[in-house]
Amino acid sequence: MEQLFKCDTVKQKKIEQWLAAQGISAGDIADVKLSGPAMVRITNPAGQYMDLYCNTAYEVRILDISQEREEELLWYWCEETEDPETQEWSWDLTADEAAMVEQWEKQYAHGIRKLLERQQTAMESETAPQHDWEPEL
Repeated sequence: MEQLFKCDTVKQKKIEQWLAAQGISAGDIADVKLSGPAMVRITNPAGQYMDLYCNTAYEVRILDISQEREEELLWYWCEETEDPETQEWSWDLTADEAAMVEQWEKQYAHGIRKLLERQQTAMESETAPQHDWEPEL
């Protein structure tokens, strides 16, 4: 099977396999964005895109969310705080919208985890003893 894009997770690989089964080739894809561990955005050469989601049963589906609605959800998501009034937007999401927001949450958590790991590594290297000599072999 031709590799259509670089996959980071098993679910992204399942999406790639699903695309190949649909007859999609590398030439049909202009851009790929790994939008989450279970979501991939595929853009064709004409600029049209689709968001593909793989659920826990490894079933792939195309998310049905307009660009306008995605932008609205992203604005609400970015503005959410601990205040319950800022959280009301997420109470009545469709299954597709909930899947997209879940992937945003996972990507955000992954990014924060990576930042903390880098910070921890930097702090450990600062506290490690520094030697100006080479050990004898």
